[in-house]
Amino acid sequence: MVFDIVRAVPEDVPELAYIMGTVAAGMNHPEWFFQDDLKYIQEHVGSRPVSAQDKGFILKAVTLDEQEKVRIAGFFMVAFPGLTEKNLGHHITLAKEELLRVAHMDSVVILPEFRGHGLQVQLMGRAEEVIKQETDYHILMATVHPDNIYSLSNVQARGYEIVA
Repeated sequence: MVFDIVRAVPEDVPELAYIMGTVAAGMNHPEWFFQDDLKYIQEHVGSRPVSAQDKGFILKAVTLDEQEKVRIAGFFMVAFPGLTEKNLGHHITLAKEELLRVAHMDSVVILPEFRGHGLQVQLMGRAEEVIKQETDYHILMATVHPDNIYSLSNVQARGYEIVA
């Protein structure tokens, strides 16, 4: 199966919210996944290139189905928390200047029928490239439930370390 990784656009928001809801409803371990609301998703469909006003951006993995219709297989959300209390940099006591350089590798959502194709790693890698090419963010942080060995191993394979 071939996937393209491209930026999500505002028109994708209803489908992204639907995908997130579908995945959340089907979780065997609901505590492993936090479902964002429609507003949060809308706020993270950023501009191209990423601007200082953006709260983040979303990349989507798309493929063609049997009828040659484009399907979103999953997506990856990046958030720029700024100086808010949600900034994960507070957990490792970063200075204010560094808090402004933190990007959250926020959510990955893959529909069940598309799992097993390495999409989390591909999406995360492409998100890292976008961050490096288009922003001044250089501290990339993520949260993963410690029992979610699949996501944890994928994140660690990208070079992330457990710090808290």
